[in-house]
Amino acid sequence: MVDRPNAAPPFFADGGPALYAWMRNARDNTPVMFDEASQSWKVYRYEDAHRVLSDWQVFSNDMCRIMPEHGFTRGNLSTMDPPEHKQLRGIIAQGFTPRALADLAPRIERIVGELLDAVEDRTEIDITRDLSYQLPLNVIAEVIGVPRGDRGVLYRTADAQLALTCENPADPDFVVGVQKAMGELQSYLGQELVPARRRDPQDDLVSKLATARLDDRSLDDEEVVNFTVLLLLAGHLTTMSLLGNMMLTLSEHPGQLTEVRADRSLVPGAVEEVLRYRPPYPRAAG
Repeated sequence: MVDRPNAAPPFFADGGPALYAWMRNARDNTPVMFDEASQSWKVYRYEDAHRVLSDWQVFSNDMCRIMPEHGFTRGNLSTMDPPEHKQLRGIIAQGFTPRALADLAPRIERIVGELLDAVEDRTEIDITRDLSYQLPLNVIAEVIGVPRGDRGVLYRTADAQLALTCENPADPDFVVGVQKAMGELQSYLGQELVPARRRDPQDDLVSKLATARLDDRSLDDEEVVNFTVLLLLAGHLTTMSLLGNMMLTLSEHPGQLTEVRADRSLVPGAVEEVLRYRPPYPRAAG
């Protein structure tokens, strides 16, 4: 008898073992499975996932066709097919060139220093709350161009997003929850930041999006706002999880932690291994 996994995999509540066991069972017994809850197919083997993610002509990523009521699909890189996907990726890549990242390094170090200074009098800190939650949010805000005085809306949106749970992204109740969580951020971007950057472009990604042209047309405000929302959330939540997973994984392997502390050239490899071992957002391709 095939041991069919539940539709929804467990999360990292126990540090990972339950999720890894669930994924192993899915790969071995139901590598391709129809999920009744989300009305979508899930694939769990690398070769199948690679094909689904790369063959957009057969496995389209355009969610507008099946979720037209979802207000975050237009301009959203994660729900877009070529050629528009490639064009928008080219715009965002301008903010992440080797030179741009090198220029950003001192600003990241300054933010880390400020966060650590804020807890220097404590004998114990919460890595997630005091560092990994705040650091990527402030860094991606600087890349995108959100002024420091306006970043309260980012924290409120991130908190609302983290509070959401979802078994079916097409569920109308979930769509309403997402819209409510994103409402303040969308209003700020659409009514304040994007119009300001159209009038007076700066050296940031919102300005590049607001002044970009795709096939001889400009992106409209909805597209710029949705793309910016995706960058803010993806840049924040995934990096927050990575930093927390790094600390958890190294604490479980003190020998490797000692090696990394002694030789900082090992850090890039350690980051890549944690991304493989504990990805920030584990899920099946579907």
